[in-house]
Amino acid sequence: MNHSQIFSKKNLQWITIFLIILSVFFFFKILQTIKDYRTGAMAANQISVTGTGEAFAVPNIAEITFSLDKEAKTVKEAQDFVNTKTKEVLDFLKAKNVAEKDIKTINDSFNPQYDYPNVQCFTYPCPSSAPVIRGYQATRSFSVKVRVVDTVGEISQGLGTIAVSNLAGPNFVVDEDDTVKMEARSKAIANAKEKAEQIAKDLDIDLKRVVSFYEDQPYMTAQPMMMEAKSMDMAAGSSAPVLPKGENKYTSTVTVTFEIK
Repeated sequence: MNHSQIFSKKNLQWITIFLIILSVFFFFKILQTIKDYRTGAMAANQISVTGTGEAFAVPNIAEITFSLDKEAKTVKEAQDFVNTKTKEVLDFLKAKNVAEKDIKTINDSFNPQYDYPNVQCFTYPCPSSAPVIRGYQATRSFSVKVRVVDTVGEISQGLGTIAVSNLAGPNFVVDEDDTVKMEARSKAIANAKEKAEQIAKDLDIDLKRVVSFYEDQPYMTAQPMMMEAKSMDMAAGSSAPVLPKGENKYTSTVTVTFEIK
């Protein structure tokens, strides 16, 4: 075999390899085109419906928040007052069988308080006057979970006598509320199916299968009761009311997409 024949044979081999690669490329390209077509056709043969569901539960936890505040000449004086009041509050809550795990400090701060001199000015520009520190404000805030919810009125009243500030609540909530959320979701799905079946009947089409599902974040609605600490400043020995808990409503909204034929 001469040199020209060897060269022609090698060229034929390279051309054959190129044609094989090109054939494989077009084969997968055709497969992808078919897949895209089927996907597009399927997407065209779909309906999406939205369903809502509600579930109700009686709250089993009452949440309250409050603060201890003191302004004093020095940081130490303000801090000592807040520390003393903190012990008084914690002892009171312990006596009311509130567990330590249910008492949470949500803020603890000390900030200088300023006076800004009122300077009479007869020239322009008016010379600035530096603010003067008049003292320091100490604030410590707490969040408390009351698991015996019928005692929350009594506890709020007792905190009022300790002279806490910014007392807010109770906010009645459901602990471990996954079960009631699932109930609301199930009702939402059933509502979506019912709507889809009605649409299919009206359009004389058939539902085949669910191709997608989406749920908005379930939400709970309730009416918290807000109280000022001064409203708890009742006469010694007066009875605290048992506050109504009502029901909390959980709402789920889902979107279900069905393939149709």
